[in-house]
Amino acid sequence: MRKQISDICIVGSGRWARIIARSGSFHPTTAIEIVSLHNYNNTKSWIEQLGLDIPLYNSLNDITANKVIVANHPADHYDTCK
Repeated sequence: MRKQISDICIVGSGRWARIIARSGSFHPTTAIEIVSLHNYNNTKSWIEQLGLDIPLYNSLNDITANKVIVANHPADHYDTCK
């Protein structure tokens, strides 16, 4: 099965990642995906609870978007970007 190519990927699943994902500042047709390396199951539950149509991955290798917002723990930013 081919993955849908997203416009923006949010790496992280904490408070700021969730604020960004729910943000109304994106154009309505903007496709968002989330990569959660450490909190996958809780993030999956959160997405289902809110009824969001957001693909969730647990590996940086699964990113399909050309634009990435790094919203994980600050100590992990460098390794994530590298």
